[in-house]
Amino acid sequence: MKNYGKNNESLPENLQDILIDLVHKHEQENSWVRKRQIMQWKKLERFWHGIQFIFWSEANQDWMAPIETSFFNGEDDENSNQPFYDYVINIYKAHGEAIIAALSAQIPAVRFPPDDADSVEDCETSKTYNKIADLITRHNQGKRVLLQALLMLWNQGSVFAYHAPKFDKAFGNLQIPQYKDGLQCPECGYVPNGEADINNGGSDPGLLDSNELPGQMNCPQCAQGDEAQGMPPQEIPMQSSPILDGFKTAPKMRVKIDIFGPLNVKVSYYAREQKDFPSLILALDQPKSFLKSIFCNKDGKFDYDLAQKIDNDGSEDAGSYERIGRSPSAYSYNMDGDRYLATLKRVWFRPCVFDDLPESQEKEANELKALFPEGCYVCLIGRTYIESRDENMDTYWTVGQAGLSRYIHSDPIGQPLAPVQEMRNVTTNLTLETIESGIPSGFADPKTLNFDVYGKHEARPGTIYPAKRAPGENLANSFYTQDRATLSKEVPVFVQNLDHDGQFVVGSFPSIYGGPGEGNSRTASEYNMSRQMALQRLSIIWSLLNFFWCNLMQKSVRLYAENLVEDEKFTQKDSQSKSGYANVWIKRAEMTGKVGEVEPEGDESFPISMAQKQTLLMSLFQLQSEEINAALFDTPNRSLISQAFGMTEFKMPGEDQRIKQMREINEMISTKLFIEPEQDVDDNAIHAETVRNYMVSELGLMLKETDPMAYSLLFQHLQLHVQLEAQQMAMIAPAEPQGQALPPKGQQ
Repeated sequence: MKNYGKNNESLPENLQDILIDLVHKHEQENSWVRKRQIMQWKKLERFWHGIQFIFWSEANQDWMAPIETSFFNGEDDENSNQPFYDYVINIYKAHGEAIIAALSAQIPAVRFPPDDADSVEDCETSKTYNKIADLITRHNQGKRVLLQALLMLWNQGSVFAYHAPKFDKAFGNLQIPQYKDGLQCPECGYVPNGEADINNGGSDPGLLDSNELPGQMNCPQCAQGDEAQGMPPQEIPMQSSPILDGFKTAPKMRVKIDIFGPLNVKVSYYAREQKDFPSLILALDQPKSFLKSIFCNKDGKFDYDLAQKIDNDGSEDAGSYERIGRSPSAYSYNMDGDRYLATLKRVWFRPCVFDDLPESQEKEANELKALFPEGCYVCLIGRTYIESRDENMDTYWTVGQAGLSRYIHSDPIGQPLAPVQEMRNVTTNLTLETIESGIPSGFADPKTLNFDVYGKHEARPGTIYPAKRAPGENLANSFYTQDRATLSKEVPVFVQNLDHDGQFVVGSFPSIYGGPGEGNSRTASEYNMSRQMALQRLSIIWSLLNFFWCNLMQKSVRLYAENLVEDEKFTQKDSQSKSGYANVWIKRAEMTGKVGEVEPEGDESFPISMAQKQTLLMSLFQLQSEEINAALFDTPNRSLISQAFGMTEFKMPGEDQRIKQMREINEMISTKLFIEPEQDVDDNAIHAETVRNYMVSELGLMLKETDPMAYSLLFQHLQLHVQLEAQQMAMIAPAEPQGQALPPKGQQ
């Protein structure tokens, strides 16, 4: 795959200009619809950050708050005569975090079934792909990626995941063997070493290349023979074969996943599926110095011409609604930093885009189709061409939706909550203003009340002030008290209804996050039923999230397998090993088979949080069922109970015995040596159960097929534990009472 723009390989300028024009054309496509979409997404972004008293400003192409308007107009907030009530109780973010927490309680499980269950190669490939999926999740901090994706779905309705292999020495280095075409004896494996082997003398280091040897050459080692071994001299012709010629250091590879929302990614609004949009444009605003460090350093030299273009052409998008929409919500009105930024545009075109070129550019269209048969990736900074290459969009991008929709864009999860939030803000601020205005203002005739004397004293109950009654009138007629502002009785009811409406429109019911439910008497069964109904409402989002994660992991795993250079290993926790960790190998030789259609595992079941697991376990304990207790305290499940309650330091009875036995199993498999049970140390019942469970597990059945000798050792070990257990039971069994003669009748 050629990368035009690096390694001194340049795309012809006329084709560069065509790609630049295509990018500009697709940027401007459906600009009116795009602007309306950005308005909606940006508003919800500001709501998330608590900036909610806002209005749309056509002049600034952004949502503005009154305080920001004062900033632009140069007004001083201290000169304002009256306070502006803009207090916010951010229920929009609170409901969003509750739903995001519920949906991210666990990472969706994805498994790769074999294409043919009877094929050993397919089964090995399936297991290796499952290991790769776990490794990719670990490398990318899968929980963080999931949280970021849910945030995009809450505020913007769609999520775009970019996944690509990245080689970096920060991940570690590999020693890759290098081979050259040399000569080797097919009988003894002898490799000629320089002219010393041609002339039968001298010492020249280095392997001989097959092209350096004139004519046919016989193996000199076989020609000498070996009298001690009784091998006569033979004339064995040397043959051409790959010979190890040293090692090359290369950085390790990881598949990195990055999450974006539609504020950064532009696709056609009319597309129904990912395959329907002809282009995908990713726009990022980066510091110019950072972009220069990446793209201007070529072959150890700095490209000053390209750096000048970045400086001059890098800020052409400053002030556009696209740039403002991508800026952080709390600082979008501050455009001072834009002069230090440039817009990096990474664009993917499908080959069908070239068919849209006019007839006058038919030749160039054919050239572009030939250069980019899978699709075209082109990188621009502003309108400056950087690089391009043949690349399939679907290989590196995965799109997810927040809800049911006819098109690729769907409504954000939090969109129905925005008007409820606005009404809640108005009600809260009106209530606060009413409370502050509840102290009435008083008015008095200055001829009656001496304000000079009144103002010099602190107002205290029982204080007497001088006042003069007007002739012929009561003293009360000279004073007036304004009516107090009172809060309507309907306001508390209205606020309560708003809370119920907010829960209903987004499905964030109290039972999801453990809040109090309706009514004063709610039993545990009623609460669990309410929770299940609430979670059922969110199952639509959960199902769509599962499909998104399934497609994401499927593409990422295939990218990892295709770019894996050498066998890779990683460690994972294993209480059964001596160190507490075990090595897991990903071997290229085990990826020769095929996998079937990847599907999410348990896509219809909602994720269970740790608190739910604890509640479920407690309810099972309270049943006092012998069968359930036997299953809960079964040897393999004992460690899960301590983990569920977060008490890893709590020692479950028999857990150490199980760990000891698992270590013995692993040692017998690796060394092929029998290990005798320790009669005074081992709990034979637990050890026998542990060995039996392992032998009937998937690993044990595979061991029976691949290593019968190790499986036989485990069987002998199991038999010995069973015998020792039977002997112990016989020793502690009470002796049967012997028959005794009755004493004489007179002595009874």
